[in-house]
Amino acid sequence: MSSTIDYRLAKRAVVRRLVNGELSTDEVCDAHPELLRASTFLGMPTQRSCPVCQITRGDDLETTRSVPQLVETTWLYGTELRQKNGHLVENPADLSHFERRFPSFRAWTVECCITCGWNYLIAQRLCGFSHRPGHDLAERTRQMRVSSHE
Repeated sequence: MSSTIDYRLAKRAVVRRLVNGELSTDEVCDAHPELLRASTFLGMPTQRSCPVCQITRGDDLETTRSVPQLVETTWLYGTELRQKNGHLVENPADLSHFERRFPSFRAWTVECCITCGWNYLIAQRLCGFSHRPGHDLAERTRQMRVSSHE
């Protein structure tokens, strides 16, 4: 069983609405300055091109190489994270460290275009040691109690 929510279909619907004129670029290119800063300096480049830049430039959606590439950032949220709630994951080892240390939290992955400010939540994943396969409910409860007293 997967504990990931994929938002690609919702993203396609937003892009379709932009193409159809139901949304303006100002409505979808509204990245918060902190997200833009984090994406610029700590984001992981992807092989995907920005859909808004493709549309506004009138480029072929499949073959364009001049369109800016999207960057992904992953943010961690959960009550067990305490002061680390809202932490930006800088590399995969950072996420693994949190998964071993905390029983339950969510990792939110956002794509962002540094050029136009397009940003979209692309996935949400349930993480933590209590969500590992084979980890039974009694063990999860015990570990949550132990971690809450730390």
